[in-house]
Amino acid sequence: MTQPNTCYKCHEPTDNQLHGYFVCPDCITALAFHQDNTIQRNRDKYSKMKQNDLFQRDYVEDVNFRLKRLEEDYISKRIKLLHIKERLEQI
Repeated sequence: MTQPNTCYKCHEPTDNQLHGYFVCPDCITALAFHQDNTIQRNRDKYSKMKQNDLFQRDYVEDVNFRLKRLEEDYISKRIKLLHIKERLEQI
């Protein structure tokens, strides 16, 4: 577990925060964020696909869907690991 004001990944001290997580400048660079032109290109691509298929999610919907699935997966794995930890303490 990381200490307060340390990077979530490398555990170096930092005051930089992104979306509620401490992230040092080196790890920010390593995240390789999409540039605005890439995001716009993806949005346009999804818009064209949605025109051809009304059931297709647009880019914002797809990002939100992925975030929800990621959170559900995280919770499932956390519950499983907490169960293992609990069982290890009892056996």
